[in-house]
Amino acid sequence: MPAQGRYTKHIIMRTNRKNVLISLGLIVAISGAALGSGAFTSVEADRGVTVNTAGDADAFLAITPGDGYGGNGYISNDSSEGAMTFDLGDEDSETNSSGQGFNQNATTNITSLIQLENQGNNAITVGFENADTPSNTTTVDVDQGTVTFEIEDSPDLETGETANVSVSVNTSAEPTTVSDSPSVTIYATE
Repeated sequence: MPAQGRYTKHIIMRTNRKNVLISLGLIVAISGAALGSGAFTSVEADRGVTVNTAGDADAFLAITPGDGYGGNGYISNDSSEGAMTFDLGDEDSETNSSGQGFNQNATTNITSLIQLENQGNNAITVGFENADTPSNTTTVDVDQGTVTFEIEDSPDLETGETANVSVSVNTSAEPTTVSDSPSVTIYATE
């Protein structure tokens, strides 16, 4: 009987550029699958936030009395330190004469009572009621009727541009809902 021997077979693989690239590609693919893609699911990072505030006259959107209306019986607290307040026809308002209020059952229009100025760095659109789609007008119910605020000019303001707001006081209209302290919200959106 022939002697049994061990036979070994050697596989010789020639190394050429193609084989090396394929081998490296397989190693990268297997490593990527084993270690993940490098993406992350979530990150939580705390950052400091500061907000600088200013009175209406000095803010990015300046809200000031229109020409000739500062310090009269319609507007109070119009300084740069505070927010503007409208005292339309308030019997305690100071007037240049002896007038004490608006006519009953009438509509009184006050043009350019308020001036809005873009003092920021970007173009804005100003309006009332809704930040997403600002309206050029809004109406507020008061004890004796309604007050309508309307932007007279274009609501689109570049840096340094202004828009005037007129006010219409209607004492013959019946208010639907009267608040203890009615207010007007002015929006500025980029």
